[in-house]
Amino acid sequence: MFRLQTIAPEQATGALAEAYKVFPPQVGVPAPLQMLSASPDLVIMQANFIKHFMTHPKLGFKLQALIRYLSAADQGYSFCVGLNGNMLKSTGLSDVDLEALHEDPSRAPLEAPEKAMLLLTRKALRTPEALSNADFDQVRAHGYSDADIMDALWIGAGMKAMSALFQALVKPQG
Repeated sequence: MFRLQTIAPEQATGALAEAYKVFPPQVGVPAPLQMLSASPDLVIMQANFIKHFMTHPKLGFKLQALIRYLSAADQGYSFCVGLNGNMLKSTGLSDVDLEALHEDPSRAPLEAPEKAMLLLTRKALRTPEALSNADFDQVRAHGYSDADIMDALWIGAGMKAMSALFQALVKPQG
């Protein structure tokens, strides 16, 4: 499947096998995480990021999934659009809702603080040159720290990096 030698979950041992366990067996290890196993230390680092975000005190599940979903969509990263879209559907959103969010993310079903964070993240990733100090101050006024802002930006920027790697390393079919 990949242009580089990777290690499937059933072949993994040691720290790599432990890192893969960040995803329960019923979910399975997503292909992008398996792709990183060409350099096992990257899987371990990514698993630690995942653990950090799973227990994040300020950035909720739906907000994180929306950041990933919209960023992946901007990149044409269909794997994570589908994965995060399904996560969002598990929270009650429909395909129609998800499509509407592409057009107007301000309609996201989030409380005002999380909506402000989503919109800041989207602006930062799409048009960073248009950011002003007021954009950051608005999010801080909702009680977010600079660490929270960095974490939200990291989530979205991570989709850009993973999209580029996935597109480069997946073998074309045929």
